[in-house]
Amino acid sequence: MQAQTFAINPNLLLLSTQTYNLGAEITVGDHTTLGLVVFGNNKPYFHKDMRTIVVQPEFKYYFGGRPMYHHYVGIGLLAADYSIKWGNRKYDGTAWGGGNDLDMSFHCLKDGT
Repeated sequence: MQAQTFAINPNLLLLSTQTYNLGAEITVGDHTTLGLVVFGNNKPYFHKDMRTIVVQPEFKYYFGGRPMYHHYVGIGLLAADYSIKWGNRKYDGTAWGGGNDLDMSFHCLKDGT
């Protein structure tokens, strides 16, 4: 059986707020993947004084016997540039962060289709 080696994953909830995004994940080992998500917006319909751009790399280890299948633990980083005017205040700068996650992936199609 051939394992999946590359996936593209857009986030529809972010897209509904006019935050354009695209993620990609590639297999780099028997149980591991590397991913990168990029998203941002510029004057979305709900907030005309807002601009953001975010980059999130992530490393995942899958317990299900193959990458991109079943439970995984991940570690990720975040880098963001933002400019938001809220009332009389303006927030402008960069943000850096990191974190980990424990999650499960699921598939919309049956195996072999």
